[in-house]
Amino acid sequence: RILQKHLSSMVQELTDEGRIIYIMKQVPAQSFADPRSAFYKAIATGKEIPIQGVSTSTNASYRTLADQALDTVGKIPGVHTIDPSLILCNENNCPVRRGETLVYRDNDHVSLAGAMLLRPLFAPIFTMMR
Repeated sequence: RILQKHLSSMVQELTDEGRIIYIMKQVPAQSFADPRSAFYKAIATGKEIPIQGVSTSTNASYRTLADQALDTVGKIPGVHTIDPSLILCNENNCPVRRGETLVYRDNDHVSLAGAMLLRPLFAPIFTMMR
């Protein structure tokens, strides 16, 4: 509630100045510590190291309060929310990897490859700025 109150007033002030605001929602947090070491262990041993991505429902539950605040702020004219879950998750889970490519660097930071997957979310913004 405190976040929502202060964020809303700050964002409203900025939009009143004619600014366009983009707010990125949280990247789905995973439940492991180090996917990179599991990945390299799998390469070294030639054995699959199972890393289960967080379920879509767990991701939604975890983000509920923050998303409510951001969705409220997102209703202010001139404010746009960006949700990485739209790309990083499917209907069942938010996978740690796609094929042989790690999407996450650790439990709540995407890898460079994961960041590049988010490009479609940002492309319209940068196109509009040209």
